[in-house]
Amino acid sequence: MNFKDLSVSKKLIGAFVVVLVTTLALGLFAINSLSRIDDAAYDLRASRLPAISYLGKFQYHTTRYRSFQASILMVPEAQREKDTKLRIGDRDAAEAALVSYEKLVSSPEERELAKTIRTAWDQYKPMDDKMIEIFQAKGQEGGVAYLTHEMRDVFTVIKNGVEQDVELNRKSGEDLGIQGHNVYLSSRVWIIIAIALAAALCAAAGIVLIRAISKPLESMTEAMGELARGNLAVHVPNADQQDEIGALAEAMTGFKNQLASAEEAKQKQTEVIVSSIGTGLDYLAKGDLTHRVTADLTGAFAKLKEDFNTAMTRLQDTVKMVLVSTHQIDNNAGEISAASDDLSRRTEQQAAALEETAAALEEITATVKKTAVNAKDASHSVAGAKDAAENGGQVVETAVSAMDAIAQSAKQITDIIGVIDEIAFQRSGQADQVADQHLERACR
Repeated sequence: MNFKDLSVSKKLIGAFVVVLVTTLALGLFAINSLSRIDDAAYDLRASRLPAISYLGKFQYHTTRYRSFQASILMVPEAQREKDTKLRIGDRDAAEAALVSYEKLVSSPEERELAKTIRTAWDQYKPMDDKMIEIFQAKGQEGGVAYLTHEMRDVFTVIKNGVEQDVELNRKSGEDLGIQGHNVYLSSRVWIIIAIALAAALCAAAGIVLIRAISKPLESMTEAMGELARGNLAVHVPNADQQDEIGALAEAMTGFKNQLASAEEAKQKQTEVIVSSIGTGLDYLAKGDLTHRVTADLTGAFAKLKEDFNTAMTRLQDTVKMVLVSTHQIDNNAGEISAASDDLSRRTEQQAAALEETAAALEEITATVKKTAVNAKDASHSVAGAKDAAENGGQVVETAVSAMDAIAQSAKQITDIIGVIDEIAFQRSGQADQVADQHLERACR
């Protein structure tokens, strides 16, 4: 199985395992190096330095011990007793230091030196009593001779052994220091290499994860964005992988196919809708209200089909009602036209009669006016008779008033004739109303 076909969780676990193993290896190596340095430091701290310290104490007390041995042979009796106590104290202190040192001995070479020192020391201690015996038996010269010959040879063995042992411990301590420094140098180099390797592995794991997870997800996101924008021709990447990304790509491919199928079905449905509704509208434009949409429309478009057919049915019923109403209006209009013609004839006849009446009234008015003139002339000629003239004047005034009334009536008759003329040209029911209005105004 290829790495890209592994699940995302396995890829992440693998990357973390690589980093963890690298970190653990680096940690274990660092711990091992530190342990070696600590062992060297512990050996130096717990063995070499204490050993040198105890050997130094041993050498110090043995040197004092020998000094007091020499002073016994040369000081007065009173001083000798005091120096004897100090000598015994240095001997016990030297013994205690040697015992403490022997507990720290570890290497075979050091063990041989320690054995040599112990043997010479055990041999040297009894010589102190023998020196006193010789000093008491042979005097100062015999004691000094024993001190500077037999005892010095044994003491020299002790001294040389201590010096060799100190040098051995010093050199061992120096070697431990060098060893620790070398371990530090090598550990530093290896730790730097391990850190670089760990960093390289982490970087490689990061690059692998980016290429195996981040980049495919980025490509999938871009493809999904294209699908969201309606681009159904976009290529869905990483569909050949067997991990979660491949499953996501497969699901996206199915989603894309569903969208394509839905779009195709929508296109077909749209074509059916446009064809069916468009045909219906075309029939409607031609005035055919009997056409109905019979195409199989689904979903929300089924309601459109139902509404269109319902609208056509209602429009057809409305047109039928309009036709019936139009026929009735046509019949009523014929009746109104006949009545208007009849009214027009009768109005013309009345207008002619009124014209004759007006002419007669004009003649009467002219006669009345002429009579008034004649009456005035008569009033001038009958100036002599006051009572008859006054009575005649009243008659004339009455006649003038009557003539004015007759003239006003003639004018009203002229207006009535004009109204009749207007009514003669009207063909509808409004003519009667206008005529009545004018007649009423004329009468007022």
